[in-house]
This record gives sequence, C-alpha cells and structure tokens, in this order.
Amino acid sequence: MRTVAQAVKRVIEEDNVALEALQRDVLNLSAYAREIQPAVREWLWKDVNAGAIVMALSRYQKQRSEGIVPSLKITDLTLQTGIEEMIFENTSTVDREIAKLGDRQKKRNAYFVAMQGVRETSMLFKSSEAPKISAELKAATKKHLKDLVAVTVRIDDKILEQPNVFYALMKSLIAKQINLIEVLTGLSEVTFVVEQKDQAEVLAAFEKRK
Repeated sequence: MRTVAQAVKRVIEEDNVALEALQRDVLNLSAYAREIQPAVREWLWKDVNAGAIVMALSRYQKQRSEGIVPSLKITDLTLQTGIEEMIFENTSTVDREIAKLGDRQKKRNAYFVAMQGVRETSMLFKSSEAPKISAELKAATKKHLKDLVAVTVRIDDKILEQPNVFYALMKSLIAKQINLIEVLTGLSEVTFVVEQKDQAEVLAAFEKRK
C-alpha cells in the first residue's frame, strides 16, 4: 500500500530547489504541503489533508542527514581565451583528419581538444590556429563557433566519491543564465566552455569557492 511518506519523498526528491530549502531549514512546510497536495493525492489515489503532508515533510527532514549540494573547494582556476569550436558529423574521414590534425597541433604545442560522441565530433582550438586548421582540415563543418573561452576548475579528486559534485559547480552559474557550450571532465578538473561575454561572471562565480 502506498503511503503519504512515500508520496512526499517521491515529490520532493524531484524538486531540487525545495529539497535544498528543506535541508537548510528555510522551507515553509505548510505552504509547500498545499502546493504538492494535488500531486500527492494523485499518486495515492485518495484525498490527503495538508497536515499529514506537513508531518511527512518534517519526518523526512529529520531522517535525511546528507545535503543535496556537497561542500567543495576549488584548488585552482585557469582560463584559456580566444577559443573556437568546430563540430562535425561522425565519419571515418573525419576521424582520420582530426587524428592527424591533433598530432600536428601537439607538435606545435598548441591548445587542442577533440571530443567524439555517438553522432558528432567536436574540437576546440585557439583562434590563432584557425587559418592553419582550416587549410589542413578538408572535412565539412557542421557548426563553427567563435569567441569562446575555457574556464578550468581543479578540485580534490576525493570529492568525486560524493554525489552531486557537478551540480554544485553548475549551481553557481544557473542563476546567472550562463550558456554552457561544452563541459569537459577529468579526474580532478572540469572545464566549462562559454561565450567570451560570460567570462567575467563565470570567473567571479568560481572565485567564491576558492
């Protein structure tokens, strides 16, 4: 048999904003209970009064000790400016050309990142290298983005054993409505590729976590 507690747990764990407010003890339980009452009623197939929902929320709050946003500190912050991105449909020709281009860029000691997905391959490079790359790469480009920057944050790799690390980092950018062009991950670092116009706000958001 479905219970009010199960219904409340199901609803609030799909609502990150409310869940975080609950764990910070700033959520108005009565107001939130009235808000989710229709959803609880629908899931239980019966009428439920708001008081029972408030009670379930209060019990859930006491039982859940871990926070939704882990505490983390950025140990290093680096910036690559003047970045461009080219995106291609995956083909064997694209694979060969980008592999050769990557080798040449490595010999030049130039910034170059290639990422292959299921259907597309993307590469990031410095705008100063664009003429050389355009001359050497014959594959048709699906999309070419300019005026980008790459902001890399380094964190203790032990933190990756905790859930919601990426959420904690991205949460700093959500309210600012930053358009994330790419997110590149490593063991202890995450790189956010954004438009150049957003550079200052992204750096300011991450500086607060250093």
